[in-house]
Amino acid sequence: MVDFRNKITMIKKEKEIDPVEIYDTLDRFAEKGPLRDVQTEILNKWFEKFSNKAHTILKMNTGQGKTLVGLLILQSILNKENRPVMYICPNSFLVDQTIAQAKQFGLKVCSVGSDRAIPPEFTNSEAILITTVQYMFHGFSKFGLGAKSIDVEGIVIDDAHACIESIRQATRMNFSKEKTKGAYTEIFELLKEDIKLQGLGTFEELVKFKNNDSSTVPMLPVPYWAWHDNIDAITKIIAAYSNENEIKYAWPIIKDSLKYTDCYISAEKVEIIPYQMPLKIFGSFYNAKSKIYMSATASEDSILIKELGIPASNLLEPLKLDKEEWSGEKMVLIPSLIEKTLNRTEMVHYFGQPWGGNASLIGRIALTPSFSLTQDWNKYGSKIVSTGDINESVKYLEASEKPQTVVFSNRYDGIDLPDNLCRILVIDSIPSFESLEDRYLSSVISNSEQLNRKKAQKIEQGMGRSVRGEKDFSVIVLIGTELTRFVQTNNNQKYFSTFTKKQILIGKELVDFAKEDIEKGKAPYTVFSSLINQLLKRDEGWKLFYKERMDDQSENIIDISAVEKLEEERKIDNLFMNGEKQKAIEKIQPFIDKYVIDDYEKGWYLQKKAKYCYEISKSKAIEVQTIAHRINNYLLLYPSNIEVSKIGSIENSHRAENIKKYISELRTYNELELLMHEISDKLRMGKNSEAFESSFDILGILLGFETQRPDKSYKKGPDNVWAVRENEFFVFECKNMVKSTRKYIYKDETGQMNNSISWFNREYKNSIHTNFMIVGTKYFDPAGGFNEDVNIIREKMLNKLVKNVSDFTKEFKNTDFADISINKISQLLELHDLSIDSLKTYSEESKPYNS
Repeated sequence: MVDFRNKITMIKKEKEIDPVEIYDTLDRFAEKGPLRDVQTEILNKWFEKFSNKAHTILKMNTGQGKTLVGLLILQSILNKENRPVMYICPNSFLVDQTIAQAKQFGLKVCSVGSDRAIPPEFTNSEAILITTVQYMFHGFSKFGLGAKSIDVEGIVIDDAHACIESIRQATRMNFSKEKTKGAYTEIFELLKEDIKLQGLGTFEELVKFKNNDSSTVPMLPVPYWAWHDNIDAITKIIAAYSNENEIKYAWPIIKDSLKYTDCYISAEKVEIIPYQMPLKIFGSFYNAKSKIYMSATASEDSILIKELGIPASNLLEPLKLDKEEWSGEKMVLIPSLIEKTLNRTEMVHYFGQPWGGNASLIGRIALTPSFSLTQDWNKYGSKIVSTGDINESVKYLEASEKPQTVVFSNRYDGIDLPDNLCRILVIDSIPSFESLEDRYLSSVISNSEQLNRKKAQKIEQGMGRSVRGEKDFSVIVLIGTELTRFVQTNNNQKYFSTFTKKQILIGKELVDFAKEDIEKGKAPYTVFSSLINQLLKRDEGWKLFYKERMDDQSENIIDISAVEKLEEERKIDNLFMNGEKQKAIEKIQPFIDKYVIDDYEKGWYLQKKAKYCYEISKSKAIEVQTIAHRINNYLLLYPSNIEVSKIGSIENSHRAENIKKYISELRTYNELELLMHEISDKLRMGKNSEAFESSFDILGILLGFETQRPDKSYKKGPDNVWAVRENEFFVFECKNMVKSTRKYIYKDETGQMNNSISWFNREYKNSIHTNFMIVGTKYFDPAGGFNEDVNIIREKMLNKLVKNVSDFTKEFKNTDFADISINKISQLLELHDLSIDSLKTYSEESKPYNS
């Protein structure tokens, strides 16, 4: 018998490295045909122009096969370099999906097993590792930290925006009063006098806070000077608790750089955040020769520069199709703009109740920014999803009948809900920020670019949960006054991607079309539901209209200045963290001069400069911090004699001029109406205190007064002050969290009012003033009365005041703001009971409680 094996000429063939050619060699499932044209184009472009780049942003539409493209790129790198490669997903749900897909295409992959060990197929460069971002980024990472990190050649990050949030969480330390009480208590006791000076009233609320007090937990920033001066003691305290679960995973990451962290303390937890995400310690990631960040075309990517250090040039020249095309169909509806009765309350009721018949065959999803808002949905029978129930909820949506709306709290990414799993997606209210750092930022630079960019990113991520393919379609319903105003504001459009901007613009057109139908006599609900049905029932007219509008758009224009600003800020932070502190400090002022217009944001960057100065020169830091606080009173206050900037008194005639000036800056009645809706929404008993006081300040401005927030600006004094007439002021203490069921105002609350009055008398000597407390009851504890007369504004009269101001603003509808006469404004103030004397009638005399 002839042994033919001995006759075969053995030819060693090198592994294929062209990803398109690799695909042709795979033993894939029979139903998996050739690559799509878009996949081939992207892979060829990567192989020819991007394969040698350290950073690549890969942009493809959802449903175009981005996962397979990422896997083929990794296989190409693996074949060429014979070194480990890995594919990182935002969560384990997507890991399972990716592994299943890879196996269908015949790609050899591996994953982390129940033993949590790194599989040898990965380290031996035999297979692509598919894992979660959480597996790599933590203090006990199996990949090692620093110099002990495993070498990795190539990494694909699926959904880079979602992964960034997980990396943020991994590199910061949060420990709670409940679970790690010892560490919390010792840090609080060490720093309490320093944080107290950053807000006396807030500090008292923080100390006395109980879980059922309010939806917002009081918090204060730790001044950088106090943190720096106590760093040795702080390090010892945390080290002593480094085996606690809430501390141990972050401790190895930041233990040697605690000096360069910011700290915030709330009534429930301590949060410690590095000045810059310490990516270098994760050597497997940081030193990987090739990193590919996957992002949908419907995403704005500039955040990748600041957070991950991707060079601006890579963002400006991403790996994408030569001609980007929109994919799928999104009907954006903003019901409250169609008709004011279609407000959030009505929409939660409408979508929150179970739907029967054919309506139960389509998936309805709601995304809320917080768990507290899910309770509004819960009372109508919606299905509220907890963190561990995501897979179960997806299975529910996969069933043929799904009568309940499924509600996710603060889950804007990491869940793909194609086709019938989600035909109606409700984004309920503006995304909020859970971290104490973000809460602090929103309180000191509330309308800054960096916060608005974050909000837009979250909204865009949320809108991307449905419509996962070219032929997919969904209604996107936006509800909540703040969210509505944000997407309507022209200046915010630059934070959205080209396709999302266009979809919002189409949504505005639909508002106009709907209003036309209502004017013809149709009921608002009928018009609204009819629009939804036109999409769901595949109305040909709608489809043609949508296609025409989406096709008619220009090339995606990137805001070069914003990109440069983020990169320059990253470079400054790099200098400081690399030890070139003086250089970093010297670059901040030119940075401000070139890129920052808003005064609040200027103050913010000057505070950063002061913080960087403190280690080199305390006197210089104090000098810069004083300037920063002068520009933005909401920033940190150094414990020295800061002069209070007093607001001026106004003449009544100037009041009308102030109103005209303010509303003219809003440009259109639509913007004025949206602002008033937002004020009305926030000026309610039980609402977030910060939002309430901020909106009450705006209400005063809208009424033509000069206003001030001493407690916010100077960390002491009343919550709000209005200068109403020549040498006459209204002084307000806001206790809007006190319910009407409360019997009386507590002694410490009357004491706080007395302290505010004393502050006012000291700073505004010889001024006439009327004292008000906004609170749920007019009675006070006889053991702790007021030192001066204090008038009480209760819920009923507060609502009346807000309604009258709202009616006043409605007078400007169909009016050119520039043509409004001063006399007319003064007459309207009288007509709507908003004269200065009339404003005093919205209150009543406070009385001692008599049991």
